[in-house]
Amino acid sequence: MVDVMKRIAMQGQKEASKDADAHVAIAKSCRAAIEKELTGICEDVLAVLTDHLLKHADGGESKVFYYKMKGDYFRYLAEFSEDDKRKEAANDSLEAYK
Repeated sequence: MVDVMKRIAMQGQKEASKDADAHVAIAKSCRAAIEKELTGICEDVLAVLTDHLLKHADGGESKVFYYKMKGDYFRYLAEFSEDDKRKEAANDSLEAYK
């Protein structure tokens, strides 16, 4: 999904350089819709990890797996978020990987 976001951003930049306003608007709209869906998916997974899986993980191996997964999903959020949200997700990712 992150690759799709990058492709849409690149296409939007191409169209902007061609001065094709209608195409730029479509690319921005697609990007916003995909970003919203990805954010929802990542937040759902993070909620399950935090509220259920990590609380009930018994062994060290399972906790390591869940914390790595948590870090990965925060990293996904950081890859397509902007500004403060990107910083926050990156910091949360780093914290989960520790």
